[in-house]
Amino acid sequence: MCAMPPVVRVVATGVLAAALLAGCGGGSSSAKKNVGTTNAVGASQLAAAETPQFCSGLGVNGCSEVNTTVETWLADAHLQPTYAAGGLDLAVSGCLNCHMYEKSGVPPNRSKAPDLTHIGGSRSEAQILAVLRCPTCVEPGSTMPSYKTLPKQTLDQLAAFLAASH
Repeated sequence: MCAMPPVVRVVATGVLAAALLAGCGGGSSSAKKNVGTTNAVGASQLAAAETPQFCSGLGVNGCSEVNTTVETWLADAHLQPTYAAGGLDLAVSGCLNCHMYEKSGVPPNRSKAPDLTHIGGSRSEAQILAVLRCPTCVEPGSTMPSYKTLPKQTLDQLAAFLAASH
């Protein structure tokens, strides 16, 4: 399998995000608004992962609301900025349509999907990758869709972010 150029990956992620967020109003409205992007944890890593096309696909507030949410996650969990791209992947890949992470997404009492906030405390990065690629292989009967068609880099970043979330 050949590696996907970063620009193509970002545009593809933006298209996926636009499709997934089209029916939900452009992202979580429960993000903390008091975290600024200039000195925020992971701000430069988030900026490096975005393009104008990606941000315009995220609704009225574009990347600013998603960035605020991801920066809050990183700060609250005391995660290194290197996990920012994985947090961005979590925010835009459809995970929060069923799962909850911190105060974003669907609460476990409204979904059969587990809260992912502390998933790294019970699953390794390899286990998380296995679930992302083939949920029914790990948990027979799972209704979670497979994310094996996402680029390897996206899956790796997402799994690393979740594994670091304790």
